Amino acid sequence: EVMVSRGTLLTLTICFVLYCTFTSLYAQQEYSNREEFKTRVAVVSMINVSEDDKYDAIIETVTDTAELTLKLTGKYRIIRVDNLNPYASPEIIKEYAKNFRIDNVLFGRALKDPNGNIILEMSVYDRLKDQITITKSEKSMSILDIFNTADALIKGVIEVFSGIHVGFGSIEIINKGEKGNYEVLLNGQIVGCNLKTIEKVLNGEYLIEIKQNRMLGEKII
Repeated sequence: EVMVSRGTLLTLTICFVLYCTFTSLYAQQEYSNREEFKTRVAVVSMINVSEDDKYDAIIETVTDTAELTLKLTGKYRIIRVDNLNPYASPEIIKEYAKNFRIDNVLFGRALKDPNGNIILEMSVYDRLKDQITITKSEKSMSILDIFNTADALIKGVIEVFSGIHVGFGSIEIINKGEKGNYEVLLNGQIVGCNLKTIEKVLNGEYLIEIKQNRMLGEKII
């Protein structure tokens, strides 16, 4: 039988808390260091220049898919950028990349050809080379075909940019536990709240976590 005095117990508790705190801070610092050395890629929200508002939600989804796909490669530190029009002036992308120490900027737009078909275009600017190194476009013959067109565009651009073969799948989430709101994390990245399906996921193996606030505090499954 081991007798532990209150003072000793208090000391052990403090040491344990300090150890846990140090370990947590060390892990956070390691993660921060790894992120700092990754290539910094800005994903700019696509611009709708088709003058057709029904494409607004679609091109936002295209931007979201491109952002998530790049995140899931694990190679890049992603910065989402809204309210920036790269097509307003040739200097906008260059100045943005320089001012915010961005290595590459991915941006795009939706426009119509003379026949009224929607064209999705995506480009990548390289700050080191000081030029647009990738530009690809895909034509959609109808609004029903636009999601397949978007998938083909994202696949083509990101394969060239990252050197990784891109294929998409989906993840279905079924809540068989406690009811209530929850966050879904994929490889530590929050991808949404109360999701039942995660569409357009880059093929591969992932750690899926569900974060939920319960009576005794936050729980991660």
